Amino acid sequence: MVTLKTVETMLAQAPLSPLRAESRGLEEAFGRYLARDIAAPGDLPPFTHSRVDGFAVRAADTRGASPAGLVHLKLCGRVFMGTAPTVAVGPGEAAAIPTGGMLPRGADAVIMSESTAPAGADAVTLFEALTRGENVVAAGEQARAGSTLLAAGKRLDAAGLGALAASGILTVEVLVPLHIGILSTGDELVDAGAEPSSGQIRDSNYFALAGLVRHSGAVPVPLGICPDDKTAIAARLSAASGCCQLILVSGGSSAGEADLTAAVVAGLADPPAPGMPATQPGRSERQPARRKRSTAALVGGVPVIGLPGQQERAIDIYRLLVDPVIQSLYRRGTGAQAETPPNPAK
Repeated sequence: MVTLKTVETMLAQAPLSPLRAESRGLEEAFGRYLARDIAAPGDLPPFTHSRVDGFAVRAADTRGASPAGLVHLKLCGRVFMGTAPTVAVGPGEAAAIPTGGMLPRGADAVIMSESTAPAGADAVTLFEALTRGENVVAAGEQARAGSTLLAAGKRLDAAGLGALAASGILTVEVLVPLHIGILSTGDELVDAGAEPSSGQIRDSNYFALAGLVRHSGAVPVPLGICPDDKTAIAARLSAASGCCQLILVSGGSSAGEADLTAAVVAGLADPPAPGMPATQPGRSERQPARRKRSTAALVGGVPVIGLPGQQERAIDIYRLLVDPVIQSLYRRGTGAQAETPPNPAK
């Protein structure tokens, strides 16, 4: 099987140009890839606060607390949301604090309400010992002012959008989506909307792969159906290399006589394509060996990856190989040093 390392080595030889960037608001930027590093304008979070509802305390004062060894602390006040604390926690004291409340001066830990009990009107009993920093989110824990909040090439997820909004950054530069061509090959294929004759099947692979491409944050480009003809496949690939940043070829990648993709791609490859050992994606112990080949090469400076026509196996290889390659192309498109992404097969 063509490995991710093999393709990364191949991409390193390609004169890949930086991708275009465009400005988008956060609501439109979800799922897009950042065009450049974003520096944190301030500490995130901006102040130290509690992870839980409970009592701000000095961890040293909780030493020895347990259900069998109770510790009593004097209540010195309460922390309110949205304002800086007006109380300070001294030795032997505790201050009531809500989740998200700013940690008062003197306190270095927060004990959960469930680990306490009232001890009259002005005291609290503790059933648990704490360590310094427990149940506390420190200022700058997520990012320090001036540090990289989000790196170029990162795909914006919900957490990323939240971090940007928390930092007051509502517009970002994102990469224009990659255009990925999908070519189906096979004499037996007809359009999904056509009525197949005897011996023919509808081309369902395009829609399966197009869905995966969109899930990877790219735009699928339909390249149609090619018969098992070297000249026709070569012409379609050469034409597509002018408008796509990656081309997927479905079918023609096993060891049968009519499987021409590997031969065509190897003939068009510049530099020459590496050898492509066989693979058996999805094989179980109960299934006989059905060896399939995937192929990868640069055609007109554009990566071309061949996938089996059998849909389940094509999806397997897409997830193992193509999705990480798309992420790598986005990282390279920022001009940043690309690293081989983790292989989900491992």
